[in-house]
Amino acid sequence: MGGGGRILAGLAVLAILPLAAAACHPDCTKEEDVLVSLSMTSDLPVEHGSSFFDGDVVVGDVAHAEGQWDVDLSGTDFGGEERSMHLAILSVPPVDLDLVPGETVTFQYVHDEPLWANSFAGIWRDGRLLVAVMDQAMAFEGNMRIEPLFLESRRGFCAQVSDDCGAHERVGMRVTGPDGRRVLVMDHGMGTLLGDRSYRILVEEARLNYESLFMMCTDRPWGWLRALVADVTG
Repeated sequence: MGGGGRILAGLAVLAILPLAAAACHPDCTKEEDVLVSLSMTSDLPVEHGSSFFDGDVVVGDVAHAEGQWDVDLSGTDFGGEERSMHLAILSVPPVDLDLVPGETVTFQYVHDEPLWANSFAGIWRDGRLLVAVMDQAMAFEGNMRIEPLFLESRRGFCAQVSDDCGAHERVGMRVTGPDGRRVLVMDHGMGTLLGDRSYRILVEEARLNYESLFMMCTDRPWGWLRALVADVTG
């Protein structure tokens, strides 16, 4: 991927790190009403189940209803081909997206299907992150930087819960801003990272799957993250 390193890691490499000392232990019985959904239709080429776009785009029609933003984008891909894309982002509770029809923004989209569908979409204006949505696997090594934020998963807060494939654990996503401020948002939770620019964080799902002995479950990823980060600076 190009685009000046807005994502300094590939999909499916978000770190799952053990719990460090914390002044406040999250309530593992609490689950907020959070929903995050990402979908895109486009004329991007698909190779082996994968497609991507990274570059400047012009914002077309922008519509918002019942928590869902529908945004038309057009831009030229790495091969010099003009591409049309329709992005749909749904969030509960709803967030505002500061997008203006006719303006030029930077758009990055990655979709990959090794065994399961990993998706990421991010929009920046003049290097400032407006929104990022991820629906993707998490692995035990690595981390993820979505400029200007650093994301990592934190485990060890909640007990393992048995499921049909063995067990899973609810984990948290810790987001660190450029000034070092950070916030931890748990699975089925929401929070706000304050700073010169403030970001609303919604985490519908952040879980770690423990190794299964059942053959029918061996293709599930180590973990999964479905989350949204949006600039809410007033």
